Amino acid sequence: MIFAETLRSRRSEMRMNQRDLAAQLGVKQQTVSRWESGTALPRPDRVAQLAKALGMNRGDLLHLAGYLGDGDDIESGVGIVLPALPKLNDEELRTVLDAAWEEHCRRAGSNGDSVPWRSAG
Repeated sequence: MIFAETLRSRRSEMRMNQRDLAAQLGVKQQTVSRWESGTALPRPDRVAQLAKALGMNRGDLLHLAGYLGDGDDIESGVGIVLPALPKLNDEELRTVLDAAWEEHCRRAGSNGDSVPWRSAG
């Protein structure tokens, strides 16, 4: 329930309603409602989108959603995300890859201008 409470609280702090957040994420308002009521959890790839939309740390939100355990970080939690990858469409997969690339570049201290899975042009 901590995830649901955090999501609802942070959305309110950002002065967004459920419909606004849903539109930003490309989901139905009912989906956001289920996340906030604790009756459903977003897929791990959606958590990255949620974190960005709410200005939160991805790792913190993954931890609250239960995708990462105590002491885990994004790198050690990758095994939780990998099983979901075959279910993703191309756009969702790009979102996950972009988030992973941003994290890699942040840790490596690089600017990340060259994204390996995007063709030039």
